[in-house]
Amino acid sequence: MKRFFSVLLFCLGAAISGSELQLSSPRAIKVDDPEDPVQIFAAQELQRHLKMISGIEHPVGETEPATFVIGRKAPSDMERMNTGEGRYTFENNVLYFYGEDYYDRKRSLDKILADRDNRTGTLNSVYTFLDQECGVRWTAPGNDRIVFIPRNSVVLKEKKVNKWRLPLEFAFVRPYFWNPKLIAGNNKRVPEELRFSSSEVYRKRLEHIVWTRRMRLGANEIIRFGHAFTDYQDRFLKTHPEYLGMNQDGSRGLPDQLKTRVKLCVSNEAVVDQIISDWQANGAKKYLNVCPNDGTPGFCRCPRCLALDERRENERFLDHLTDRYVNFWNRIAAKAVKIRPDVTLVTYAYSYYRFAPRREKIQYPENILLGLVPMLMEDNRRIMEEWRKAGVRHFFLRPNDLCYEAVYFRGFERGIWEQFSAARDIGLNGMDFDACIGNPATELDFYIAARAMAKPQMSFEEIEKEYLSIYGAAAPAVKKFYELYRRNGDKMMRKVYRKLKQEKRYLLDSGQIPIVIQEKINFYYPVSLMREASALLEEALQYASELNESERRHLARLKSLNDHSIMTFELVEALNRKAADIEEKRNKLLKYRIQHKDLGFCWPLLFTRPRAEGNLKIR
Repeated sequence: MKRFFSVLLFCLGAAISGSELQLSSPRAIKVDDPEDPVQIFAAQELQRHLKMISGIEHPVGETEPATFVIGRKAPSDMERMNTGEGRYTFENNVLYFYGEDYYDRKRSLDKILADRDNRTGTLNSVYTFLDQECGVRWTAPGNDRIVFIPRNSVVLKEKKVNKWRLPLEFAFVRPYFWNPKLIAGNNKRVPEELRFSSSEVYRKRLEHIVWTRRMRLGANEIIRFGHAFTDYQDRFLKTHPEYLGMNQDGSRGLPDQLKTRVKLCVSNEAVVDQIISDWQANGAKKYLNVCPNDGTPGFCRCPRCLALDERRENERFLDHLTDRYVNFWNRIAAKAVKIRPDVTLVTYAYSYYRFAPRREKIQYPENILLGLVPMLMEDNRRIMEEWRKAGVRHFFLRPNDLCYEAVYFRGFERGIWEQFSAARDIGLNGMDFDACIGNPATELDFYIAARAMAKPQMSFEEIEKEYLSIYGAAAPAVKKFYELYRRNGDKMMRKVYRKLKQEKRYLLDSGQIPIVIQEKINFYYPVSLMREASALLEEALQYASELNESERRHLARLKSLNDHSIMTFELVEALNRKAADIEEKRNKLLKYRIQHKDLGFCWPLLFTRPRAEGNLKIR
């Protein structure tokens, strides 16, 4: 009887605890399809991370038997997979990684990974295993920003099919900041020591693309959207100028350098017919992109478009343009549904047409997917609820909150999470952050955004704790550092909005806020705040003896980033008041930047872009 209970308890224990997969000796990683570049990359990623975790090099090849198999479904898993889904299953001492994939295997790996519509379920299965079973965290782009706990084994339940699929239909953080063309064009405008070679730019860009994949961002369904009419001026300025927005002087179209931002004459029914004709010529696909072009100039001022606006007394032209656009979308939808009843128009509620309409209602609620582009600090919940009252049923968020190119820690991380959280609670189809990955001052912002999209059930505090783990025992002190900037961030934004209101100024989006801040920087960023933040990091350095080499390096880098922001502040403040010591401060800052080239900034763009320092002429 005792033996029976012993056997029973052993079996129950095995069922509960699972099987232990040893990592302390080399185990083969097999790629099921050696012609598939993503399967090969998935194997390399597994190998790389297992070596970090266990200290053991696990060989990649085609030899049998293998402990890890990439791209082959577990024999016992008979269930059909959903689009984009990744799975891993431990069965008979073999760990299978597989998923639903959609990409052209003939393309190069970097192009496959960069195309956000490509589905990489098999690769996601590897990252899900590393996340859920091994506790790996990718706090920022680059292998040196990976956090892990050393271990010699993992415990897995036999034949348990572990599944992960993106909770949203799509979730993106756009990794285009390290753009080779942009950087090549601006390299000569910065000190030679701060320029980047084409190979350096490629490496950084690939790091950022890989990071978005490690965070498991992507799409379950291909939904094309973005500025839809960038070629209209080239196509129609000479033959149909009436398709384009009328300017104040009665002319149509925009200067050549702005032609891709041309606006349409949305009251013109021929424009609707042209859109429908183009859509049909392209196969009348399910998703019809009608997102207006970006930028402030060119909104049509013809009498018919003005008559569609619902403007209140004393309001300016740009204060509220929503009703004309809702009217426009309704007219497109009315014609499109006759051709394809399940068509979905994808469009933006952006800048001067981001608030809900006052008169118009969405007439085809099941055929509209609205991308809301809110400003930082706006009441996301209220805006979405007002659009719901106007008839919108399907939303995605397309914020510009991560388009921040200045060097100062801004303290908006919680605001980004709260904006996402409010939208999630109301109902969200997807999320697409326009972004500048590569600004080290906003690494926490990016981690919060990406992690929330992949795991929306996580609280802000849980995500922040994951990120801060890169600082080891110094994490509590670093947390105080971010909390300090967060308290100032709310105050700073209120000051910005008051100033814009007083001066009756427009900003296209929140990415332009640094332009306002740097016009009078000591009004928004007291230098005492930065020095207090520096003192908190000095406190954190007291834990140096308890930190490993990597944790000490990350903490020292954070201190250098804050020191750099102080020096930049001092120069900008001197420029604001036209002080006598501008050259001294400029030389000091340039010397520091050259000495710390590897801080992570994209120097050619930082110096030259107006959203960063282009208006300051720091060089």
